[in-house]
Amino acid sequence: MTVPPFGCLIVATGLERDPARAQLADEHLDVLIATAVLLGASPVVVAHDGSPRVAAPARSFKLPRTERDDLSAMRLGLMQFTNAPVSAALVIPIESHALSGQFLRGMITEATRRSLPLAAAAVNGALGFPLYASRDLWRELMTTEGGLPAVLRDLGPRVLAVEAE
Repeated sequence: MTVPPFGCLIVATGLERDPARAQLADEHLDVLIATAVLLGASPVVVAHDGSPRVAAPARSFKLPRTERDDLSAMRLGLMQFTNAPVSAALVIPIESHALSGQFLRGMITEATRRSLPLAAAAVNGALGFPLYASRDLWRELMTTEGGLPAVLRDLGPRVLAVEAE
């Protein structure tokens, strides 16, 4: 199955206020970027605070000082794909560095095969990140009051839940 073009947004927030998160980014950001590229994502954008080293071909997007939480990072990060010819975005927080490329590829492929607007990792039945979201859903993700949990509730059976490794 051919997967349509998609982008990847890596969310790396809290780096300025949490040394452990900054260390996590230092140790794993390059691997996440490489994984996204191997999966076929283009463009790859890293939405961050702090000053992580963002390797090519990823593009760095420093968050405004007032918008440095994960939800704001996702909203502002998805806007970076406005002019990109992509039909979906893989949204990966820095904490998901341990997930394999095979897991992420399965999420992308299965959501595409089933024509579902959203795939989300599931841990003990609770849905969350990483996400694979169709472009048609980005507006809802960016504007719905209640954020991701509200969107997940509204979509119900149209969300592919993929049990995390």
